[in-house]
Amino acid sequence: MKRVTNAALGVVSSMLAAAKSHPRSAALLILAAACLVAGVAVKAATVPGARASARTLAAQQLQIEQNPLPADLAPVQLSEAPGTVRGLFSLSHWPFWPPLPPGCSSEYPGSDFYFSASLNALFVDDRQNEVLAMAAEASIPPLPDGTNSFGTGEGSGTDFGPLIDPNDHTNLYLIILSATNGMVQLVLHNTSNAVPYEVISSVSLTNRLTNWTSEGIWVGSSTNTPANVAIGLRTNRLFFRAHAWGGQFDHGVPTNGQLFLQANTNLIYVVTNGVTTNLTAFYSNWFMLNPPLYQVNLGYGANDAGFTNAWIQPFPAQGIKKLVGFSTTCSNLCLCTNPIESSLDVSGWPALQDLECWQCASGGGLYHVNVTNCPNLVRVCVESCGLWWSMDFTGCPKIADIRGASNANMHGVVIPSDCKSAVWHLCIHDDTGFDDKGSDLTGFPAMRQLWAWNDGFTHPLNYPALGTPTKLESVQAYRNAIGYADFSGQTNLQLLEIYDGQALTNLNMSGCSSLGLVKLYNEKLSQGAVDHVLTNLVLTGITSTNYLTNTAGVQFTAYVHIEQNSAPSSNGLAAITMLKDRGWTVYYDEPPVVPNTNCVTGTAAIWFTNTSSTVRMQVQVSTNYNAVTWYLGDGTKICGSFDINVAVLPGSSNAVVVDPPSALLAFGVSGPNCVAGTGSQLTKLSSVWGLTNYPNLQQLYLYGTDLSYVSLAKCTNLTAIALTGTSPASTNVISDWFTDLLAAQTNTTIANVKWFGCDYTDAKYFYYPATPGFNTNAANALVPLHDPIGWNFWHPTP
Repeated sequence: MKRVTNAALGVVSSMLAAAKSHPRSAALLILAAACLVAGVAVKAATVPGARASARTLAAQQLQIEQNPLPADLAPVQLSEAPGTVRGLFSLSHWPFWPPLPPGCSSEYPGSDFYFSASLNALFVDDRQNEVLAMAAEASIPPLPDGTNSFGTGEGSGTDFGPLIDPNDHTNLYLIILSATNGMVQLVLHNTSNAVPYEVISSVSLTNRLTNWTSEGIWVGSSTNTPANVAIGLRTNRLFFRAHAWGGQFDHGVPTNGQLFLQANTNLIYVVTNGVTTNLTAFYSNWFMLNPPLYQVNLGYGANDAGFTNAWIQPFPAQGIKKLVGFSTTCSNLCLCTNPIESSLDVSGWPALQDLECWQCASGGGLYHVNVTNCPNLVRVCVESCGLWWSMDFTGCPKIADIRGASNANMHGVVIPSDCKSAVWHLCIHDDTGFDDKGSDLTGFPAMRQLWAWNDGFTHPLNYPALGTPTKLESVQAYRNAIGYADFSGQTNLQLLEIYDGQALTNLNMSGCSSLGLVKLYNEKLSQGAVDHVLTNLVLTGITSTNYLTNTAGVQFTAYVHIEQNSAPSSNGLAAITMLKDRGWTVYYDEPPVVPNTNCVTGTAAIWFTNTSSTVRMQVQVSTNYNAVTWYLGDGTKICGSFDINVAVLPGSSNAVVVDPPSALLAFGVSGPNCVAGTGSQLTKLSSVWGLTNYPNLQQLYLYGTDLSYVSLAKCTNLTAIALTGTSPASTNVISDWFTDLLAAQTNTTIANVKWFGCDYTDAKYFYYPATPGFNTNAANALVPLHDPIGWNFWHPTP
């Protein structure tokens, strides 16, 4: 490294010292100073007597009341000053300030200088200099003798003696040993054991003290404490001060590679560079990590299934509330589930590749994470942290894996165009607070996984393949308001989910030859768009019933759900038939129903007795042309309707007839709710009879009707039963439900059934009331009904 040449090393001893009441360990009243100046030209020559006599000023011209200046002060050009002068004094603070090294005169450009032959010292007229403000901030304490004189003599205090008193073993002072190989070697004298000291610096002595910057913190020994500081680009001049540190970074964060941690406890464990150690606090609840630091793990749970799980070992969180510092070497920083408060700043860390902050919200919220200008940053995980400020990746050209989901108040994500090329995973779902709902989520040539659901985005998703090989594998962008999407030619795309947005009117998925999991329901797709989806899925040729295995090892069958859009045309229906033949599960809107208005008669009826004055009932049948007739107790007959909503005298005996009986798939009440266990029904019944007349009945929905009797005998094809909210007349009634169901069913096949107006279910569910309970026979029937027949049972808490 380059050696600093022509350096004049100056030391100011005992610049500030503690008062009698404040020993060396006093935290805030201990201050020392020294300066390093390079290339100062001070001519080594004596001042000619005649010239000096001619230019001598009378002492009274520059007197300070009760502190007379030397009587022999004479104006002098720096080039004419002797090379052996003892120091540089301040006129403004004579005699209270000790001398600076003569080379520091360059800090006072344009000022007048004076020479005192009696003291062999220079004086600078700095009375109008900004350094006055700096001095006021320094809060200089008195010396142990109660004065502000730094001299060793008596009286005037102008005999400053040597700049360093080797016999001073009380007051803190700072010296510079050397400046070589890009480092300044400092020594803090008279430090106290275990007391932390901060070294601060400035390239200009006239800078206000608040503008001096921190070089680092060193824990003191019982005598002297070495402190090495990097010079960096500051090779011309550099000034140092030192003081006992009081727990605040008033001069900014040190940039020497130290990291400082504030925790909830006084003992933590940390994995640094692959080695686990325990640390005790060096001040209050503050801990220090010293460089070089390459990997720092203070908490990692491997919770988000990221690729970093391959080499980062899980480690419990250590209760870290704050992390401050700057590292030029750290590549991995893990802080998962620590209660980080307010903010975390790693901006400009040149070696940082991975930042792990999963669920750091327990401290009240990690509102801001600053990762700008990290040129090697590859992955950031800040999921569920309570972020408010936008995540900004400006200056991060290698960013590839962004995980910022579940920050409901986060204002946005900023990824400049020159930082998009490597992004393959963008996970920002459930970030509902984004300011710009029109954010463009395109322009990522390496994108494989775009997970941005429930954000309210409106911008089209344009991801046509721009070359080979294609990258896109998974798009989950549901519960947004995206109107158009183009994934044409994305031959690796396997999963596409854009649903529940009620905005998508068209999309292009031509050539998506690997697509086998598609959810597009509750959008605004036209019939042509629906046909496009279905016919292109046929072209994939996918037939496997175990199409895809997720990260949890769960296998999925080939699946498309395109309901609550337009119904498919005959071409779409033909495609559906082909997909089902290949093992696909297909949910779609049936073409518009054309009821058969013919009235039918017969004894194969389902009878029901109402106790409410309002009767709302419904059926589902297998084709559009099955005849349905409702017979009400008052003699009214309603033909060709699949549901009714009528006023009927309570206690009436009513019936519904479906022709042919094999066409009836579902029977029950209709109302404001379709999911068992929620809401209340307007229709109340006392009994239902005749289910045995309809052998293909799959669903029975009588939830919330206060029903006292119904029989499930011979219901061989039931797959969904909702009887919660009924009032069986006895334990025998409810017990017969289970024993009759077991006697009727041996089939373990689970049909694709759908609750009235609700989503499909792929399992058998039986919702029953908790009271009045059932007998032993029913309890014994539950076991085979669950396994092997496949029923799942649920009842509310009594």
